[in-house]
Amino acid sequence: MSTFEVVGLVLGAFSGAIEACRLLREAYRRIQIARRIRIEYTDCEQTLKCQKAAFLGRLRRLLLPLPRDDIQINDLLSDPGGSIWKDRTVADHIESRLGKEKYELVMHHIQKFHYVIEILREILRLDSASLHDYLINRNSSAPYLSREWIDAQIYTVSFCNGGTSRAELFEELEQLNTRLGELLSEIDVETEYERLLTNNPDICGFWVNADTLFKTITLVWDECCKKEHLARLLLQHRTSQDTDFSMFFIKQSPSSWLSQEARITHNRRKIQQQHDTAPVVNRSSNVSFSRDNLISCICTSLRHENSEYCGYLASKNGPYYMYKESQRQGQDLKNMTIDDILRRGAGPTPSRRQRYVLSLVLASSFVQLHETPWLPASWKKSDIVFIADENSGVGFLDQPCLERELVATAPAKGKEYHQMSSLAATGNGKVEKAYRSLELLGIVLLELCFGQLLEEQKFRQAYETPGLTEIQKYAFDAAAARQWSSQVKDEAGPDFNEAVRWCLDGCRITPPEDLRREMLRRVIWPLERCHKYLFERQQV
Repeated sequence: MSTFEVVGLVLGAFSGAIEACRLLREAYRRIQIARRIRIEYTDCEQTLKCQKAAFLGRLRRLLLPLPRDDIQINDLLSDPGGSIWKDRTVADHIESRLGKEKYELVMHHIQKFHYVIEILREILRLDSASLHDYLINRNSSAPYLSREWIDAQIYTVSFCNGGTSRAELFEELEQLNTRLGELLSEIDVETEYERLLTNNPDICGFWVNADTLFKTITLVWDECCKKEHLARLLLQHRTSQDTDFSMFFIKQSPSSWLSQEARITHNRRKIQQQHDTAPVVNRSSNVSFSRDNLISCICTSLRHENSEYCGYLASKNGPYYMYKESQRQGQDLKNMTIDDILRRGAGPTPSRRQRYVLSLVLASSFVQLHETPWLPASWKKSDIVFIADENSGVGFLDQPCLERELVATAPAKGKEYHQMSSLAATGNGKVEKAYRSLELLGIVLLELCFGQLLEEQKFRQAYETPGLTEIQKYAFDAAAARQWSSQVKDEAGPDFNEAVRWCLDGCRITPPEDLRREMLRRVIWPLERCHKYLFERQQV
């Protein structure tokens, strides 16, 4: 018998036990004795039906998605002893989806159901033909003090005294169902995590692209650019292999301001100027470009009013093409930070959905940009800015940006560069800064969860004393955040709670080289689920 056939046996055992309980209950009812036993059999029957229903729900999760889903699954579930359970293709399909180790773990767990149900059948005498025959024929054929009569009386006494054993077995069935559900949920999360990595194979290495872009832009960010423009990078949650960047270049004057959005991409658009010459790209160490439309100064390239194409930036990874997109202008440039948005009495509180979307965007941007010049380990909440509407004073929450001074960083030598810039760095000081940086992200997620600032909470104010150093303030912030985090599950559910907990504590037990991948699994994906659940509820 194959391992998968056990699933059909368990399903059949449930059905057989329920039917036997019904027959014995009916038999006791007809002879009008042992009312307590009739009630107990009714309870046993109902409990078994509940546990079977729970098992069927989990079994459907296990069987999905099979070829010809509904038809084949219904065939399996309606015929527990049928030949389809011996069909190796069904078992192979499930094993290939779960993997050999997880498949064997699930099958071993399901075998425990069969063991418990068999014990229940024995205790309840569900397979005793002589007991059933005696109860059915009691009024006509079973003589007083016969063996059948004695067995029935012994069983009646033992049944009445066996309530504890039955309760323990039913509790064990319930625990098995609960654990099976948890196991399948864990497998679903792992499967989704693998899907996320498959669909975004370079997301954990995206920081290299971001780092290259920063260093490339600094080479053409002249003195005139520094005087005329502010440079901001739009933060975004990436769900595909899109590697484009959106930046805002903001030009200010005493009486007005103009924000020019630009998209920077490795992919050249078909809409081009007539005399553009595409650069020749060789992604090996020798890279050569055409000089036509090579950007040597950002300010100059933005002045091309008759074309959306600004030119391209030359980098060691190939050209970055820059295109102008939307513009926004006004008289008085007003910027807002997360503190400005959440501070009590400062304005309308963002909706729950806005706060959850912003949480997901910030966490995803952390994976993409952390420990690059865009988002160094020493980042602060005030680095994240929003342009505020001049009339309402409300920030455009769908456009969180990082404002950075574009200054060239000192290059590292040779291959050491990538090692020094990644979270896999082995230096204790660097690793500690990465952990503290994640803790700060955890605090921001906390504040967005509740729509309140940590500094306004009474347990943070209790730590406040004059003359604290920055290190002491940080330590008290972290301590207060851990206290506050105990309320996240009730406020936002287990997914948001998992994200916050990992940033505050879980990251410290994660090896530095695994931080980005673990953050995808423990922060990004839970926040995605949280947002998806909220969105679906609002759609109903």
